[in-house]
Amino acid sequence: MLEDVSDVEIDITGSCNLQCTYCYLKAGDKYTNRKKSLSKNDIDNFIDIYEKKHRGCVKVSFFGGEPLIEFSKIRYTINRLISKIDHKNDLSFRIITNGTLIDDEIAKFCHDNKVHIQVTLDGKKQTHDLQRRYKKGGVSFSKIVNNIKILQKYNVKYQIRVTLTANTDLPYDILRNYSDIGILQNNEMVVFGIVTPVTTNDSNAVGQQQLLDIVDSIILSYKEKGNLNSTIYNVQRIINTFLSQKKATRCGIGRNKITVSFNGDFFPCHRFVSHSKYLIGNTRNGIDKEKIENINIQNIYRDHCSECQYIFLCGGVCIHEYNNDLSANYLCLFNKTIITAVLRYMIKNKNEFQMKNIPYDNRCGKNDLPSAQRTVMTRCPNITTIDLKEEGLLCNHDKRYALNSMGMAIWDLINGHRTAQQIAQEIANVCEVEFDTIKDDIYGQLAAFQKLGLVEEVQAESHA
Repeated sequence: MLEDVSDVEIDITGSCNLQCTYCYLKAGDKYTNRKKSLSKNDIDNFIDIYEKKHRGCVKVSFFGGEPLIEFSKIRYTINRLISKIDHKNDLSFRIITNGTLIDDEIAKFCHDNKVHIQVTLDGKKQTHDLQRRYKKGGVSFSKIVNNIKILQKYNVKYQIRVTLTANTDLPYDILRNYSDIGILQNNEMVVFGIVTPVTTNDSNAVGQQQLLDIVDSIILSYKEKGNLNSTIYNVQRIINTFLSQKKATRCGIGRNKITVSFNGDFFPCHRFVSHSKYLIGNTRNGIDKEKIENINIQNIYRDHCSECQYIFLCGGVCIHEYNNDLSANYLCLFNKTIITAVLRYMIKNKNEFQMKNIPYDNRCGKNDLPSAQRTVMTRCPNITTIDLKEEGLLCNHDKRYALNSMGMAIWDLINGHRTAQQIAQEIANVCEVEFDTIKDDIYGQLAAFQKLGLVEEVQAESHA
């Protein structure tokens, strides 16, 4: 199993110096021994067994708690990995931090070792300081902003994570503020996440109307990205996936990902640390294959995601959120809403994204489908359909096509059972027009589908 792991998360400590209102670890207080940090002995044990088994690229992320509390151990781990693992260029490092402890020493080390930083900053100063205060009292916004500027001084690559809650600012206003105060300068990546409800009266969770407003604001921010000096991960990921020939993959849980907890235990993901049910090994004995197989991750995706039209853009539900139906369904709603909004934006700006319409070809008609009464139309395999209600998208290998509402109505009727004539008749009935006035238009659309390799004919005799 370890030979397949290319995504390593290291929870270097359970301690944290902030007391964030929505923290799922309760600022580290959820842990029985929250002061404990990963020992150098456990670090050595993990690296020793991992470097003998790994192959290919390795991405290492440091979590917490607040990982920079144990910066000396982060430095020790990175130096050991660099010295032990061949092909140093295949190693990449990332620190997920609240940003309060960054200083010149840390920034210089990150620059010298190409360590990427993710800093959490939750909106403008007033909102952030309500949500992310020091445990001992006091606000953190100004300190984090100053520390981001230290990263800029040393040319450290960083991105900003914004967690949106019921009390949050809208994304456009946040990005405008970040640009104005100088922490967005070179199209840095910004990731927006939402607090989902764990209970029906969760006061931190984003409301449904607020969710729609958030998505509208994210799309507006993308339109204005050049003026906001930012790259919006939530949008760019969807666009890149849609335009590529690859399907989105879920996170590597159960496949190529592992988390090393601060007490040396292995879990499938950092969200499961302290859940004994998901313990899959430790730094002394390695991974227990039987335990990870018992988690049955594949069944979760089949049960929850298999029928979703957005699965190839989303990658699937967060396994941890799946443990709470309310939270999982809310996260799905957020993902579906933003994917729909991004795709509609792409259709309106299809030239920018090299998408094509599938227009009716008036050169096609009954002469192209001479046996329309007997010609059964079926969709070609491997066509992905995305129905956006008033319009839609068809994906075929590396081609992407936009359809208007009539095109989608025709496409919906192509099921391998109806003839071209039956399809035309149903459309005529729905549109309340004479069959003879619309049939050639429908046949022309079907012929255009056929010419593009989206549908094929099946003779009625062989289909009976």
